[in-house]
Amino acid sequence: MVNIPPFKKLRIEINSDCNRKCVFCPRGTDTTRWENPTEKRKKMIGKQMATDDVISILDQNMAQGFNAQVGFDFYNEATLDDRLLYFCEHTKKLGAPLEIVTNGDNLIDDETYTKKLFSLADFVVISLYDYKDYDGRKKLMHRWQKYLFGLGIDRGYQLAGDYFTFGNRAGLVDRRDKFMDKADLDQDTPIKANCKKIHSKMNIRYDGEVPICCEDSHVRHSLGNVLGSTLKDVWYGEKMQAATKILLSGGRAAIAPCSKCVKSIVKV
Repeated sequence: MVNIPPFKKLRIEINSDCNRKCVFCPRGTDTTRWENPTEKRKKMIGKQMATDDVISILDQNMAQGFNAQVGFDFYNEATLDDRLLYFCEHTKKLGAPLEIVTNGDNLIDDETYTKKLFSLADFVVISLYDYKDYDGRKKLMHRWQKYLFGLGIDRGYQLAGDYFTFGNRAGLVDRRDKFMDKADLDQDTPIKANCKKIHSKMNIRYDGEVPICCEDSHVRHSLGNVLGSTLKDVWYGEKMQAATKILLSGGRAAIAPCSKCVKSIVKV
């Protein structure tokens, strides 16, 4: 057996949908996200992870000794789920650190909701994408800073979303000469390098599936399903053991999406 450290972050996708269709996001080609994936006008499936399952996962995080930072995002928009504040409150009662990631669309026009969310979260990341260049990004950030300051919020958040540095999401996104992070390594894929990302975070899709990492948006390589098992059983299980050994030996070619990924390199 190989040594697998406990995950430091836990991300639970409480709902399946997002209100945006960003070109740099691979969820657009994830057929599990759409009722009619072959049609041009796709309809979101509108699914939620059962409340009892979310609570169980939150409880297991603490009871099984992970004590990881909690978030409610994977490739979804958590503020679309009207249970979000309830889950945040439960997380805080358990004593787990809480980070919320959102595109901010449901915050900008609802001051009461925004204040409540910030009062519960230890940190909020607002991902901003409505700009065409860095000058536009600067102006957008200024507008958000002014809005939050007006609510009495001057700390505990980050205005993120520099999509010009996004990569190809393990081969699922066309770089379009824009999303060029580590593009110089594309020609070398599959690279022979271990990965430092696989053990840092447990991501759980709305249906309970656990992908090998956050780059595996389509869950092409599942480590298991937590709805029929425990967090410990999945995290330290046979599939994680096998994947860890493969990556440690430089065998990214054997795993999708790792075969197309150029991130989180640890030299072998």
